[in-house]
Amino acid sequence: YDREVDDVFALQDEIRRNSEARYDHRLHAVLLVAQTLAAYLANFGSNGKTNVIYWACGPGGAQIQELGEMDAASAMTKVFPPLQQFGTGAKLLPAVKHFTETKYASSPWSIFVFVTDGVVEDIPAVQQYSLELAKQLASGERGFLKQVLIGVGAEVDEGQMGALDDLDYGGLKMPTGEPIDIW
Repeated sequence: YDREVDDVFALQDEIRRNSEARYDHRLHAVLLVAQTLAAYLANFGSNGKTNVIYWACGPGGAQIQELGEMDAASAMTKVFPPLQQFGTGAKLLPAVKHFTETKYASSPWSIFVFVTDGVVEDIPAVQQYSLELAKQLASGERGFLKQVLIGVGAEVDEGQMGALDDLDYGGLKMPTGEPIDIW
């Protein structure tokens, strides 16, 4: 008997029944992955919670919508509210900056996981910003940072994920001597 699997199926049923859930099937898949990841990541938060957002919202896909902090149980059982405004694009950098500059700028360590169902439009800008973050890590200005981009579905551009995963940080190292690898 796997309680988490039952919770996921119950969540799927609730999304299908809920008249306020204005999501298409692609968003359902992203939500299920995001909720499972949020529940998992909450176990590692210093306060037992994780911060959840929608990203790629609004004009140009450059806005975020905060859903708030959730513990593992609420992340798995809560039906996420509908997006206030669907994005007309998919920009990742605003979400990255939201966490690295606004929410957790001075955190001793951070792990950020982003889930997408399609093409991210600003990969070069995310790469450039990641190099800036790497310099902050190397100088000791910023605590440990790891970011993960997970693609769900057929419209994901695996090349973009590879471009982040294979980003060359120019040999920069953490003050502890470990090579920097943000993505």
